[in-house]
Amino acid sequence: MMEKIGGVLKKVLLNLGIEGKVKEGRVFRVWDKGVGKKIATHTHLLKIKKGRLFVKVSDSSWLQELSFLKEKIIKKINKKMGEEVVKDIFFR
Repeated sequence: MMEKIGGVLKKVLLNLGIEGKVKEGRVFRVWDKGVGKKIATHTHLLKIKKGRLFVKVSDSSWLQELSFLKEKIIKKINKKMGEEVVKDIFFR
């Protein structure tokens, strides 16, 4: 029986122990659409590790604003991802 390539790749990633890292890497691709153009222009994703996303912010006023919006942003990004990948965000 033939198996679809997506299923084969998922098994390979699981066996290699990197499926989670691949999912986390997708956050970089959905960030701009997830947060919108205005926020995206004032932020730069640094890294994601074990569900913790680290984001560089253009200035202190944006840092404060985004801190208030953190939970909403997490929900939007996870919705774009189709599952809970981002558990927390640290703005710098």
